[in-house]
Amino acid sequence: NRLRRLVTGVAMFSMALAAIFAATLGAQSFDADMGRRLFDDGRGRDGRNVIGRVASGTVPMQGGAVACANCHGKTGNGGGEGWIDAPDIRWFALTKPYGARRPGGEARPPYDRASFAKALRTGHAPDGVALDPSMPRFDLADDEIDALTAHLSRLSEDAHREGERPALVVLM
Repeated sequence: NRLRRLVTGVAMFSMALAAIFAATLGAQSFDADMGRRLFDDGRGRDGRNVIGRVASGTVPMQGGAVACANCHGKTGNGGGEGWIDAPDIRWFALTKPYGARRPGGEARPPYDRASFAKALRTGHAPDGVALDPSMPRFDLADDEIDALTAHLSRLSEDAHREGERPALVVLM
């Protein structure tokens, strides 16, 4: 009787844990899909065109005109359009502990979720330095930022699977 209760309890706990795990995976998949739409097409949670303000936040643009892929490339590894030189925004590039180099040569601190949200909304890097005026400032909800972060992480994973590795320099 006691053993039966123990086995039943363990089975119920295992099923609850499996349900939570499945729900978490489903949410992450949805987030990455919404993030892909934001990145590729400039469309938000409900299919609306997101609004981004360029020229340091003064000129509104929307939808595909402010899609991340336009400037940062389909894979997020950087690129540009016209005179714009857009950096790599895959999650491993944004969060690497040694940061990236700005055009003047100084290092930018790594991003985390909060500083990434601040950069998207206000146009400031983690250390408070203003981003390029051509970088749109977005009015994205928290779940949209989480979705975009999930997609940038997926782009990082794709690059890793395809054999791309961040550069490592060893000084002797």
